[in-house]
Amino acid sequence: MLNRLIVVPDNGQHHLEDATKDAWGAFEVLIPNHPLVSIPVEHHPPYAHRIDAVAAAVPLLNRGLDQVDAGMIMLGERFWSPEQSSDDRALTLLHEAIHLRLADTMSPRTVRSDAMRRRFQDAEAAAFEEEPLDIAVFKQKRGVAAFQFHLFPEEVWAELYVRDHYPEWLERRLVSLLAMRQGTRARREAQLAGIPQPLICSWLIYELVRVDLVIALEQDDRRLAQLNDLKQEWSTDLLQLCPPERLEVELRTFAESIPNPLEADAISEARFDRYADAVLAIPPL
Repeated sequence: MLNRLIVVPDNGQHHLEDATKDAWGAFEVLIPNHPLVSIPVEHHPPYAHRIDAVAAAVPLLNRGLDQVDAGMIMLGERFWSPEQSSDDRALTLLHEAIHLRLADTMSPRTVRSDAMRRRFQDAEAAAFEEEPLDIAVFKQKRGVAAFQFHLFPEEVWAELYVRDHYPEWLERRLVSLLAMRQGTRARREAQLAGIPQPLICSWLIYELVRVDLVIALEQDDRRLAQLNDLKQEWSTDLLQLCPPERLEVELRTFAESIPNPLEADAISEARFDRYADAVLAIPPL
């Protein structure tokens, strides 16, 4: 059972500790009925590592590793960007709070995901001890990519939770989601440069699935047109950058993974787990 919440900046950024407390306080003023309202909040020293996200939520299990005991929300560098409005930050914190509430209520899945995370971390550590550096880095990135696919149903459920429980925030969330997808497109070159070539197809597929999620939630014709333009651009990249033999497998696996209209019980956890397994099977060059 979720008993406490820890909210911290990432990357050892001690100078942001007070700002983190203020951000959480502002969030509670803007969304006083958030899903963790009854959970005591702690503000600890920063998380040591840098996260590649605006924010991230991690459920922390008890000593027996059989139920959630606490949750941690880490705020990344982009959370503090001047481009982030107070509403954007509140919606980010709401999204992460929802993840932790769902992790608590879906305990068997959370325990399974934690075990998977630990296996990936152990494999990563072993790779850096035993393999050449380039192979170890590839295996690390492959594990991250696979785990993202495993977790993706939770991204869907979190957005549906906003739609169903916070309808007054949905319009602002959809505007924010479009901006995030456009931001990823704007950073395309830099992001592709950091991805090992065998994983590029999977990364492009993942971004297409993220765009499909927003399309399935969206009702505004203007924003839908922009999202469909983004989808076409990423689809063109997929055709150009993926070898034909890989592309057939990728498209067959991910097709129709985000149903439209979208409901929580229509999301297949097994489909995303199969995709995670397919990513893990990708060999290095």
